[in-house]
Amino acid sequence: MKVVVQATMVALARLSGQIADAHPVTDPDLGSHWPMATLFHKRPQAAVPTQGSSCEIASDYVDIVESGGGVKIVPLFAADAEFLGPEERVLRGRGEISAFYAKVPKLVLGAVPISFVDRGNECFMELAVRSQSGPTVYRLLAIDHFTIDKDRRISRLVIYFRPSGGKEAAQLK
Repeated sequence: MKVVVQATMVALARLSGQIADAHPVTDPDLGSHWPMATLFHKRPQAAVPTQGSSCEIASDYVDIVESGGGVKIVPLFAADAEFLGPEERVLRGRGEISAFYAKVPKLVLGAVPISFVDRGNECFMELAVRSQSGPTVYRLLAIDHFTIDKDRRISRLVIYFRPSGGKEAAQLK
């Protein structure tokens, strides 16, 4: 029995190695072209999601944010969705999510997705927004983690915000 368990463990280790080899760290579909900065002196180039991926829904989310946001975002969410945003509490269901977005008709100015990383039904998106330092200055605002259900609705969204800290002007010099 012990030999069978060891053989199974070796086979699983080899299999996991093969899976890792099939998805190298430098995935050519993802690339490594994303800008690494907290501030951008001009509008960064918008990332484009892979066609058919979960990140298409994240891209739709940004498009709605850009067009005024508000409750127009709610149809992207599943009826039983969960959302963790700036209020630091989990909102559950379209009712609570709608109430949140109704209070925030214009979420951010100049939202630009600067990267998308998708994996099955999950998408991570880096989001830059126009800064208060000037109309051509953008800053990295958040990383959003979307989970998409079988109906291509957002079932879970967690937004990780970067603190602005008021240090933007010093970084621009």
